[in-house]
Amino acid sequence: MKLMVWLALFVLCSVMGHAVHAQGSCPAGQMPYSGNDMSSCGPIPPGYQGYAPPAQSVPKWMSQWGAIATDDATGSFGASSQMDSRADAQRAALADCHAKKGATCKLEVTYDNECGAMVVGDNAHNVGADTTLDKVVQLGLKTCHDAGDTNCRVYYSACSMPKRIQ
Repeated sequence: MKLMVWLALFVLCSVMGHAVHAQGSCPAGQMPYSGNDMSSCGPIPPGYQGYAPPAQSVPKWMSQWGAIATDDATGSFGASSQMDSRADAQRAALADCHAKKGATCKLEVTYDNECGAMVVGDNAHNVGADTTLDKVVQLGLKTCHDAGDTNCRVYYSACSMPKRIQ
């Protein structure tokens, strides 16, 4: 009787050891498709027995700012782009305008994660911001033409798109 118990225990351990070995024969994220060797491993299909792929990290973005300032009395113009804060963009645009002999520079537009442009004609200028450079330029040219101005052209354009930080 003791011999039968030992024999049953030996057979049970042998079978369980083989089953555990078979589960570990494929790398993580893969499963055996047929047989137990490494050549028969493949990716685990999504949704298979509750399997979920590992979570991927979500990228982190930092807003970038731009601004445009003008002095109508002197015709001076200043701009900034790709600045880390609204205040930095405004300060840089005003400083640029003052450096170009502007005495009474004022901010015309401040934008983040967008594009800004200045369109000038023979009689006036307009400034704007929008999601793409094409949109802001087309809007500026349309505004210039609709005002009856002539020789409408893009004087300045730049984008301040978000910067990936992780």
